[in-house]
Amino acid sequence: MEPESPAGAAALETVAKELAWQGGLRGEGGGALGTTGELAPQGRVLNTPLFVPVGVAAFFAFSSWSARLPFAPRPSPTIEATQWATASGRLADTGDLLVNSVGALVGTLMALLAAGLTSLVRAGGMVSRVGDPRL
Repeated sequence: MEPESPAGAAALETVAKELAWQGGLRGEGGGALGTTGELAPQGRVLNTPLFVPVGVAAFFAFSSWSARLPFAPRPSPTIEATQWATASGRLADTGDLLVNSVGALVGTLMALLAAGLTSLVRAGGMVSRVGDPRL
């Protein structure tokens, strides 16, 4: 297919649009939070749930909040530094660091909520109210 033909021009345009969309997902370009100057939300939204289990693990691994809170986001800078040092084709990004840390902290808070609800149910606080017509 010749690029000068209408079909060739349409094919090149389609490829260019697809590459631009994929670049937006990865946050390529320039900027502080995402390298496109935007947060590149499609890719960032996927990073947050990946770090929730780290926060849950931090909650159950440590008994004090002074150990839980700093540990939960700790793997994120290590991952970003490794991406920068190895030149793996991915960019070390401040936005990723922030979103990953938020995911870990959300995991810690989810574990706190689950532990609190579990202890409340075990203590009979919610069990006695199940089926109560006054509620």
